[in-house]
Amino acid sequence: MRTTMVLRWLLLPMVAMILPSCNQLDSVSSIDDIEIQADYALPLINSTTTIKDLIEASDTEATLINTTSDGTLAFNYSSTGPEVKSDQLFTDLPDFPFAVPNERATVAVEIFPGVQLETLDLKSGTMEFQIISSVTADVDVQIIFSNLTKNGQPFTVTEQLINQGAAPQEFQIAPIDVSGYSLTLDNEEMTVEYIATKVSDGSAVTLDVVGGWGRNWEYGFVAGNFTTQEFGMEEDTLVIDLFDLGFDGALTLADPQLNLVFENSFGLDVQTRISQLTMINAAGESISLSGQIAEEGFLLDAPRLDEVGSSKSSTLTLNKNNSNIVEMLAIQPQKIIYQLSGEINSDNNSTTAFIQPQSKITTSIEATVPAYGTFKMQTAQETDVDFGQPDQLKSASFKLITTNGMPFGAQVQFYFLDDNNTILDSLFRSQEMILSAAPVDADGFAETPTPLTTEIEVPANRLAAMNLSKKMLMKVNLATTNDGQTPVRITPDQALGVKLGAILSIEE
Repeated sequence: MRTTMVLRWLLLPMVAMILPSCNQLDSVSSIDDIEIQADYALPLINSTTTIKDLIEASDTEATLINTTSDGTLAFNYSSTGPEVKSDQLFTDLPDFPFAVPNERATVAVEIFPGVQLETLDLKSGTMEFQIISSVTADVDVQIIFSNLTKNGQPFTVTEQLINQGAAPQEFQIAPIDVSGYSLTLDNEEMTVEYIATKVSDGSAVTLDVVGGWGRNWEYGFVAGNFTTQEFGMEEDTLVIDLFDLGFDGALTLADPQLNLVFENSFGLDVQTRISQLTMINAAGESISLSGQIAEEGFLLDAPRLDEVGSSKSSTLTLNKNNSNIVEMLAIQPQKIIYQLSGEINSDNNSTTAFIQPQSKITTSIEATVPAYGTFKMQTAQETDVDFGQPDQLKSASFKLITTNGMPFGAQVQFYFLDDNNTILDSLFRSQEMILSAAPVDADGFAETPTPLTTEIEVPANRLAAMNLSKKMLMKVNLATTNDGQTPVRITPDQALGVKLGAILSIEE
């Protein structure tokens, strides 16, 4: 199991306090050669450990462990979420027919569903033409699309129709590339005209049919008024190990924050909403987002027409003021499941917007959890032991001095068990406070600590009972300052000083 939080790290100094004393008991087999009764003082531990030291020894899924502006330790988790691309919202341009019933005509162009088209830059595509003529002469034809331009010049087709003696006669013009052309429309209409003259004398003639198709058009840029359209994103999960502690109890984080970060290169008004955000713990208990932020949408920032090709970043922040995130994290979740949705032009305004084929909305989720809050928890751990005390050991006395600059304390008791898990004895007569939580100021920061001295007397008869034990059960109660009632802040420089010594009485 990972040591993922200050709570779990607390076990390291506690185990360091107790287990070295057991190792010393194992090592005193050398007193077989001692022939007189005496007391021996053994210094066992004299060390100082900071929160920073424990962080460096930890293993966590947190992408970053840093400090906030006031120095509070903070854990950050992040994950790349789903994205929405332009081809998920807008289909490919369909082939579309057009006809010019007279020498000059206005042709409706409705080729981009959901958009009142103003500008269409073509990345590729062709124009094909079909002409039917009853003129029994060779004819020069020029077809002009005044709204379809490239380098300021309209798209123009010039063709000569060679009379084969039949009337009417049908002519097909091979596909003509329109890559790089821009179609600029007014009220989704384009103007097309043709000029037809006899080759022989230049006199004007009227053709029966002039028409064609736009085929395989691919856009490089689209601008216009986009109608309201809803879309969804895939469900995603953020796994966190912040609460993978092995503790039972209550934990309240005073100021957590969850950020949904959006990067948007659509030039559109997009109102995003949290369709689902649920936290689930190891026991399967879950709680879903509620509050102001869950009810209201969030308008993404978007590039303007003069910022085509760029993207804009937006952050939707969930905190204790606009959501129930404190209550959600109180269940100690292991994962956060979320799903987002969006709506294009939700206000149905007439502002000109744009998209490109590469336009997309990317999302990520970031959990920022400052180590600021309260906890009151319990844990128990069992281990096999073999003390092997020699007969010459008459008694043992331990003195533990802790100077705790961390704003949480611990009570501990060790039980000695036989093979049947029957309790033979305990190290303390009652659960002992071995770490006294440092007092904190009004902002939750630890003040100057006061050393706490704990003395442990183990007479010979109890040593004999312990020698029969095969297992040792450690039970620990942890609590922040004021028995878990006062919110505290954890900082990297908070330190725990431990001094442990033993006096062993032996006789020949």
